[in-house]
Amino acid sequence: MSRPFDTIPLIRHPDVDPKAFSIQYFRREFETSATVDEAVVWVSACQRFELWIDDVLIGRGPSQSDPSRWHVSPISVTNLPAGRHLCAVRVVNRADYAGIVQLGTEAFLLVAPEDDRLSGLTSGEHWIVRIDTATTPTPDPVWHGPTPYFVAGAGDRVLLRDLPAGWRLPQFDSSSWAQAKEIAPQWDNPWGRYPADVILRPDPLPQMTDEPLSWARTIPEATTPMKITRGSRVVWDAGELVNAWPVIRLKGPVGAVVRLVWSEAPYTREGSKRHRDETEDAFFCGPYDEFVLSGEEKEVTTTWYRSFRYVEITVQSANGEVYLHEIALSRTSFPLAKPERPTEIPTWVSEADAANLWEASWLTIRNCAHEVIMDCPHYEQAQFPGDSRIQAIYHYTLCDERRLGLKAIDDLHASRMHDGIVQCRFPSRQVQIIPTFGIYWIMMIEDYLRFGGPREDVEPYSTAVLGVVQWFERLLGPSGLLGRVPHAPFIDWSPAFRAGNAPQEPNGESSILTLLFSRGLRSASRIFAVMGEPPGLIALDSLADSLVEAVVRTCWDKHAGWFRDTVSGPTFSQHAQIEAVLAGAVRGEDARDLMSRALNSATLGGIGTLYYRFYQVEALMRCGLSESMPQVLSSWTKTLRREGLTTFPETELPNPRSDNHAWAITPALAIATVRWWD
Repeated sequence: MSRPFDTIPLIRHPDVDPKAFSIQYFRREFETSATVDEAVVWVSACQRFELWIDDVLIGRGPSQSDPSRWHVSPISVTNLPAGRHLCAVRVVNRADYAGIVQLGTEAFLLVAPEDDRLSGLTSGEHWIVRIDTATTPTPDPVWHGPTPYFVAGAGDRVLLRDLPAGWRLPQFDSSSWAQAKEIAPQWDNPWGRYPADVILRPDPLPQMTDEPLSWARTIPEATTPMKITRGSRVVWDAGELVNAWPVIRLKGPVGAVVRLVWSEAPYTREGSKRHRDETEDAFFCGPYDEFVLSGEEKEVTTTWYRSFRYVEITVQSANGEVYLHEIALSRTSFPLAKPERPTEIPTWVSEADAANLWEASWLTIRNCAHEVIMDCPHYEQAQFPGDSRIQAIYHYTLCDERRLGLKAIDDLHASRMHDGIVQCRFPSRQVQIIPTFGIYWIMMIEDYLRFGGPREDVEPYSTAVLGVVQWFERLLGPSGLLGRVPHAPFIDWSPAFRAGNAPQEPNGESSILTLLFSRGLRSASRIFAVMGEPPGLIALDSLADSLVEAVVRTCWDKHAGWFRDTVSGPTFSQHAQIEAVLAGAVRGEDARDLMSRALNSATLGGIGTLYYRFYQVEALMRCGLSESMPQVLSSWTKTLRREGLTTFPETELPNPRSDNHAWAITPALAIATVRWWD
């Protein structure tokens, strides 16, 4: 069945390099003979579009995906009176300067109205277009000390004199603009080729929020306009970490350069984070934008939203005074409804701690919910199943929201490798494989079904679930445990683990990885119990039982009273004991005793992230050790107080890289007494 956008041509500037960094401005005047109360216009672009009608922002998109499933966003047009109107679209293709999660092929624009009253908007040669000559990328962030792993994309350097001011207004002189060049429609492919190397499909997500924000404070105190001279600086504080589109109005002498650094925190000269409220004599690190002034007051925005708490504004070069008239912010996030904190809270948490932990969980997860479920918004903006599983459970259980979780499952399904394993993040412009995250992807599907998702939504993934299972099955060794697991079998950034990967011997034989695989098998078994067994399905529960038995037989050290990390290795960790409880290798009073001793042991390899404490909490709850929760929750409460944070970081260790990591929102699930296990 044809969709409205299948027969519509894609368009772009005739001279644009479709694969390089570019910004294109499109205009189309159109007329309606009657009021349009409500209508849908399908819009897509590579990589991004922003669409205005009569200088009012109507929508942005499409949501992040990959070229084999490129999204077309349904944009709602409402209360448009009869008469002449102007549609303006900015198309941004950051190409290789985009964040790692932002894929794309060739720059294009597609506009396909459903309603005949808006047929004048249909993309074609009647649109006119201009290439932006003002903007170039600033690829490397500003940092003091070693730059951390940063793949969220480049900033912008903008020559304000070359911006087409007023280009979204009807009276703008566009007589020199080019006629758009048409590319074949989606269905015009008798040879099986697709225009712009993308296969289009409807966007599964709604529009992200566009919520005006106010600043908490300005250092020094704000005046309007604010005068900034060379050698001085102004620091604006949003009061908490936010993801926002900025609109900046500036005026200053021709050639003056104003730099904005978007920072999570105040830093020391050496690059360590200070208490988040201590800004005096602090340094600020992060991606930056530079604006080269033109002598006139100009308004400018960025090619992607910024994630920050602080923005530091300095004048890099000027022969006169620079005036900052405004920085307006619009928060952008998935439209997740804030859940109400339960009126009855568990006895193991105080009212004050419950309120603080609940609010920090909300602020953290909101910043990590956008067009993908993000690990962290400032540094990566990437979608990992290890992180996404925990975040999706929050969405399902506390917000009654399944759309972003289902999209994450579908995105990761599209990342499958030739041997059946899924990649550890997707969409992604780089291949990275963390096999353990393939197991968590299976668990994501089980969670979706358990928390009310329709079976038909995840039925297409059953073959891929079996593919992940068989990938691990091929690694089984003669001891009954997994042989050596290749790539990066990440478990937790424990100080005892190299790069966070589970300890292995030369031939593998990891108790932690084997027990985790057994848990994945049981999740797969429960999935197929709902969906029906596919051909070639192995006896999942029977294999899980044999794996657990093998670990008990080879890794339980009766003398030490712990499960070893490997069959003959000398190390013991919290993780091996937790995985043993979760996999059923030890049960009842024995499990309770093991977890109670492990929680207070100084000899076991410790937990390194707030992420893995999700599984520690699960193990404690399975054992009926809720009385231990105050001790565990102190990892979160102490971290918030020590760092001066309003969100949860990725690790409880001092000086965390990311101040906002939603894999750490376990406290909200625990306070709400969400049971995410059997």
